[in-house]
Amino acid sequence: MASRLSLSTETAEHIGAVNSWFTGITNASNLGNIDSTVGPSIRDVAELYTGGNPLSWAGAIDTAVVPTVDQVGIYTVASDQVITANLNASYECRRNSSLITSEGKIQLAISENNGYGPATDARWCIYAPSEDFNIQVFVQEYTTSDPGDVMAGNNIDNLLALTKRLPAFTGQVGPTNLNGTTAVDLYGQTGIFKMGCLVTWESGTTGGEAVYVGPEI
Repeated sequence: MASRLSLSTETAEHIGAVNSWFTGITNASNLGNIDSTVGPSIRDVAELYTGGNPLSWAGAIDTAVVPTVDQVGIYTVASDQVITANLNASYECRRNSSLITSEGKIQLAISENNGYGPATDARWCIYAPSEDFNIQVFVQEYTTSDPGDVMAGNNIDNLLALTKRLPAFTGQVGPTNLNGTTAVDLYGQTGIFKMGCLVTWESGTTGGEAVYVGPEI
């Protein structure tokens, strides 16, 4: 059972959605063609924690509360992978087997270094697919008494304040029954990590970058 949050040694640069909405994805072909269009630098969000080319984490990731590869709708580009010509490539966005658009685009992750301005002291971002096929981002900026510690009380309080803003995904493969507690929202089987959301954190200690956050054992 996860009991802490872990920071990655790599940062979020670009985020891309290939499924417009969290749905019951059980067939990789329903995820569209982003792998072939953008190339091997793109990663299923589940691969950030386990599987092919996982990121490096400060602590051991609890695999019981992370998604399964090919069953969520978000892909991302990690900072150790550089893509230039492919950033403007158009890829498919699907709702299960139905094609919604062939004009999906990679989106910039929110961070000071990506031109979004500095966080007040610290900033949480939760990325989730939206009904219009682009990624929706829920952002919480706050003043922290301990900017170097992602597990500081006010840090966690502000992340939980952010989870409360997520829409109800009932009936979809996405976070459900969120109640503002760590046990459910962060470490539960219906929480943000298990159901495929991407989470980043930025503070004065991250040098203007948004750092991936994962559930630690």
